Amino acid sequence: MRGTKRILSAALLVILVLMLSVSALAANDPYTYTVRIYPGNYGTASSGDYLEMTGIAPGTSVTIGYTDTTVSFNGGTITLDDAKYFVKGVRESGTDKPLEQMSFTLDGKMQKDWDLVVAYGMRGTAVEYTINYVVSGTGEVLGSATYIGNVGDKPVTAAPWYDGYRPLYNNITGTLAEGTNVWELPYVVEETVTTVVVEEETATTPTTPTTPTTPTTPEGTTPEGTTPEGTTPEGTTPEGTTPEGTTPEGTTPEGTTPEGTTPEGTTPEETPTEDILDIDTPTTNPETDGKANDSDVVDNSTWASKLSTGAKVGIIAGAVVVIGGALGILLGRRKRK
Repeated sequence: MRGTKRILSAALLVILVLMLSVSALAANDPYTYTVRIYPGNYGTASSGDYLEMTGIAPGTSVTIGYTDTTVSFNGGTITLDDAKYFVKGVRESGTDKPLEQMSFTLDGKMQKDWDLVVAYGMRGTAVEYTINYVVSGTGEVLGSATYIGNVGDKPVTAAPWYDGYRPLYNNITGTLAEGTNVWELPYVVEETVTTVVVEEETATTPTTPTTPTTPTTPEGTTPEGTTPEGTTPEGTTPEGTTPEGTTPEGTTPEGTTPEGTTPEGTTPEETPTEDILDIDTPTTNPETDGKANDSDVVDNSTWASKLSTGAKVGIIAGAVVVIGGALGILLGRRKRK
């Protein structure tokens, strides 16, 4: 028994010595963090291949500063080399999304060594363009949509559907430029079409009116105020019929439609929808379009103005000869008398 107690006591003593030794080592080598920031493809670090901060104690706050051309950390700087890009911040290595905050506190939730990379964006290429869908004539905005494209691109956007309206163009396109890009796609009010089905009226035959049996009249004559059997008084029509060339009230002649309606299968006259509106193409000018150009001008000058000088002299000489001959004949007749 005494031997066993001595062995246990010695083991406890060894364990206590080891625990004190581990505590002493931990006090001399505390748990710390290291943060490194790499410049990536478009920058250069002022101190070697990256900016670094080591021996950061848990609970320490760290701040990373940046502009659109530089990143600063722990006294060092990463400078942008390519003017086509700009600095968007920093991101964790292996990810694409920049950190939302540039100031943070290092704690047990973070890994001991934290590697970050500068995040870049391309400068001067991506622009927004807005399309307003408006009612032609009134300018009422039915809706709008905003998209993103690159400068110099020519995107094609389809016209959305709005209840009660119809677009004049199915699509809209244009070349994106730097700055503001706002386009308008016109709509018109969709007209309601009334369809009327016209049914052909069945012709009716007049009923034969009866004539009284008394009083009797000589054969071939009719009493005053009556009409022969099967005929109607002058200017009237039999009951249930209509005069020739007219139609019953409330109906329309065959092949015609009531005023303000359209035949079945047709639509009111409307502007046709075109395929695409290109804002790069100049629109027509109503002040000049349709007017005659120089080649279309009709020459309204008289026939006399078109004659050459020689032709005019010939005509005048001929007239003088004719007048002279006539005078000679008249003088000759007087001498004979």
